[in-house]
Amino acid sequence: SLSFDLLPYDLLILCSDGLSRYLDDASDLANLVKDRAVSTIPESLVEYANERGGRDNITVIAVSGH
Repeated sequence: SLSFDLLPYDLLILCSDGLSRYLDDASDLANLVKDRAVSTIPESLVEYANERGGRDNITVIAVSGH
C-alpha cells in the first residue's frame, strides 16, 4: 500500500499510457493542467490524447490537496 499526504495546492495525476505516450515531459502536463479546475482535468486530458490519435485506452484521475 502507498500512503502520503497531499499538501495545499498539490495536484496528483494518475494516468495510463494512453495519455502519457502523448506527453514528452512533465512540463507538457503542467501546461495542460495550469489554471484548470481539478474536476475538469481528467476529461480535458482524455480529449487531448484523443486529438493526438487515442490509440489506446485512456484513464486519468486527478486529486487536489485543497
